[in-house]
Order: sequence, then structure tokens, then C-alpha cells
Amino acid sequence: MEAAAAAAGAGKMSAYRHFASRDDLMAAALEHHHPRHLRWLVGHGADAGSGRAAGSGRARSPADERSGRAAGSGRARSSADEPAGRILAAFDRLESAAGSETFRGCPFVDAALGTGDYAGAIAWQHKQEVARALAGLAVQAGLAEPEEVGAAVALIIDGAAVQAALAPDRASRQRIVRRGRRAAEALLASAARS
Repeated sequence: MEAAAAAAGAGKMSAYRHFASRDDLMAAALEHHHPRHLRWLVGHGADAGSGRAAGSGRARSPADERSGRAAGSGRARSSADEPAGRILAAFDRLESAAGSETFRGCPFVDAALGTGDYAGAIAWQHKQEVARALAGLAVQAGLAEPEEVGAAVALIIDGAAVQAALAPDRASRQRIVRRGRRAAEALLASAARS
């Protein structure tokens, strides 16, 4: 609580006037960040038609536009505007985040494991909404068993984020996320054939 109060420029007593415990503070923070994190991860309406690569914050260059690559990625997009491409774009955003020296994996998992049941319940709700958003994209893509596809892709994302958080260096973290993307690509291809 002391560090959170200091970061907010408030005293410790002010923090306790608003939040009874560290768990309450973390739960409130998770509730506040949930919509933004969901948009960042799943592209839930974010960046639509903005001329930006989904989640990157960088405009696509003319060379990227001609080649079909995501901004600065060097990798061909599977049309990030199409539902299946939007599913896979989550891995591109995660790979970019994993390139940061401060990457700790999913902030919802990180917070939930370090606090009590209330924050854990909020994190679980967030994970369920991520799976539902991915399932919605799977429906739009015409994939078989979209709820299962959404849940499975969410599981792959979480596994990649946890493994990447444990990796010793940036290159390893990004390689792990790319592996997760390939697993998701195989899953989507399989669901498209079903």
C-alpha cells in the first residue's frame, strides 16, 4: 500500500481511506485496466480503420502496406482486419510486449497471484472475457466450435505469456510467443477444416 500511495502522490492513510486492503486496491486497479487491456490484446474495436497496425501504436509504412506486413514486423499479416487475423494479431502484440525488459507476463495473472481472492476473481473474469472475445472472432471467421477455439487460443496466449515471463532474455521471450502464435495458427487451420 505504501508504494501504491507514493506512486499516486498520496499518503498511506489516504490509500487506506479508499481501500481497506492491498487486495481491494489491486482489484480496483484490475477493474479499471480491464477494458483497455482487452482492447489491446484482442483488438476489441481498437485501431479499426485508423491506419495503424493493431495494437502497435505505429502507423503502417507504405512498404508495410504493399507487402502485407504488420508495421515494422517483417512478418506477413493474415489480414489483421479479418477475424482470424485479429486473433493472431494478439500474439504480435504480446511478442512486442515481451521485447520489453520489464515484461512480467499477464498483469492480471501477476496481480492475482500476489494478492487475495477478490483480485483473483476479477482476473478470472478478465480471462473469461478474453476467451469470449476470441470466440466472437472465431464465429466471425466461420470456424467450427468457436467457443472451444476462443478458449483454446486464450490458453495458448496465457501459456506463452507465462513462459515468456520466465525466460531469461528478450530474444527467448519473443521466440516463445512466436511459438505460441504458430500453435494458434495450427489450431485455426484445424478449426477451419472442421
